[in-house]
Amino acid sequence: LYIYGAGKVAKIIYKVCTENGIKIKGFRKYRREAELQSGTGDIFSIYNRLKDILQLSEEQKNIILAEEIECEKKCLIPRKQIVELLQYAISLGKVVNIISDMYLTSDILEDILTEKGVTGYKKIYVSCEHGVGKGSGLFEIYKIDMKGKNCLHIGDNMGADVISARKSGMDA
Repeated sequence: LYIYGAGKVAKIIYKVCTENGIKIKGFRKYRREAELQSGTGDIFSIYNRLKDILQLSEEQKNIILAEEIECEKKCLIPRKQIVELLQYAISLGKVVNIISDMYLTSDILEDILTEKGVTGYKKIYVSCEHGVGKGSGLFEIYKIDMKGKNCLHIGDNMGADVISARKSGMDA
């Protein structure tokens, strides 16, 4: 999947916040700070941290959180060639899983993927649910679940997707 730049998403969220009477100058900066402070946390822990940083009410936090999830749903665009590759692998009887360094939970990602017509994969492995990223243990968790099967990882980031996968004994 491809997402519009973080700046565009932050502008959309800022606009909705303002429309709801929540004025947060520098939203993008504070949102990034909350994400960094939550470590490999999910979107909910990020927003709990953001609530503390900005002294938001629970209602304000929930409005902004819902808007970010909605923005993600609107802004994520399936990469046609990758979806075709996924469907081709499935048609060959291959087990296809999705592995992502992401703060959205697998439930949220599954909803987005289903809405976008991306189906047929078996499971989503997401860093925020395992507490580690691709470069720090997520591939190892995946390999344990695959019980010694040969695995091929396809991604778009040389470090996270190729080098980390190869260090974990996977083809990439």
